[in-house]
Amino acid sequence: MSHPVFRRRKKVIKPGYQLQSAFYWAISLFVYSLILGFIIFYPLSQELYSAVTAAEKARISELIMTLHKRIWPAVFMVSVLVWLQVILVSHRVAGPIYRLEKDVEELLNGNFSGRMKLRRSDQFANELERTFNGLAGYLEEAKKGDGRLHADIRAKLEAVQASLKTMDRGALEEAQKTLSGIVRELKTHLDAFTAATRRG
Repeated sequence: MSHPVFRRRKKVIKPGYQLQSAFYWAISLFVYSLILGFIIFYPLSQELYSAVTAAEKARISELIMTLHKRIWPAVFMVSVLVWLQVILVSHRVAGPIYRLEKDVEELLNGNFSGRMKLRRSDQFANELERTFNGLAGYLEEAKKGDGRLHADIRAKLEAVQASLKTMDRGALEEAQKTLSGIVRELKTHLDAFTAATRRG
């Protein structure tokens, strides 16, 4: 589960999020462009409407046509650049989300030994790494502790089983003490787990 820092070759790794973000930005830019066009061309159209002489109307018409030829191609180019920028910038958010999903799958499969490693340019890299790696470390230690506890209990139960076969009084008393100790260990372990989950 521990992954080296790598270069993601694919720029669209979470299409739902990235393309939706680009779409919203494109719509916003289109609306802003219409507002800009209205601010620029509405006063000129009013001026054209109120012009008296043919020469004045021709001058305003030529100005309007010139502005159309210059503004809308520029708006189109800027729209394309903004759309591409949104894809690239959203990649820095989508990448950590993608990595988190994969690493959580590893946790669900019982692999607690790995650690998350994101690119320094990714958004929320430090926060995600610290939180996820803390969780993975806690689960790894809990798994090791459970393994040690289970091995210890198994050894003690096997000793009790061997003692019961002798059926003498001393062995039975020793078996009773061992069983009481096992019950206490299990209760302590359960209480510690419950307290840790409540703190989390």
